[in-house]
Amino acid sequence: MFLIKDICFRLTIILSLLNVIHCIYQSETKLSGNGFQFQPVNYQGQILATFVIGNDLLTSCAFLCNENILCRIFDINGVISNQCRLFQGDMNIHGIIISSSITNSQVGTIQFSNDLYLNYGQSCSSNSFENRYLICGPNSTWECPQNTYWNQSVSMCVAQSPLMGSICQQNISMCREDLNYTCLRFNQCGRMYSFF
Repeated sequence: MFLIKDICFRLTIILSLLNVIHCIYQSETKLSGNGFQFQPVNYQGQILATFVIGNDLLTSCAFLCNENILCRIFDINGVISNQCRLFQGDMNIHGIIISSSITNSQVGTIQFSNDLYLNYGQSCSSNSFENRYLICGPNSTWECPQNTYWNQSVSMCVAQSPLMGSICQQNISMCREDLNYTCLRFNQCGRMYSFF
């Protein structure tokens, strides 16, 4: 396990010296072994950003993913050397880890647990202390961030599906709304078309 908390702690000390307090996003990251890259099921729908980083690639990429509320998966050196790619989605159902021709490539996944979501549905205000797991919604209650939905069976916000045809349930936002997917009447994610 690679702890972003350590990075935040060091960053907090440095920024405190400058009289600035900034470290609201903390997470724990699990890393694959060397020689692997992430292959998403919908590259265009899941890629968030690509960076070329010269020094301290692993720590820098983990930090960039941690700062992006949509990022749940990243890889380094997956396709080209010194490259950091950030992805959204769920590692278990929205992609796979495959071998890479670059031997020092790795995949990192942000780890989630339901204790991070204890405030879900509770009151908040516009100046509440937000984190990467919940946002203060327009109804002044803690809710899931964009491209995630509340899964009551695990008491967590989980990633919406970026894949057309994936299984969903009616009246639950399981499909990526920013891709114009909705849960169709046969319980599959897809686009609703109107024929006039």
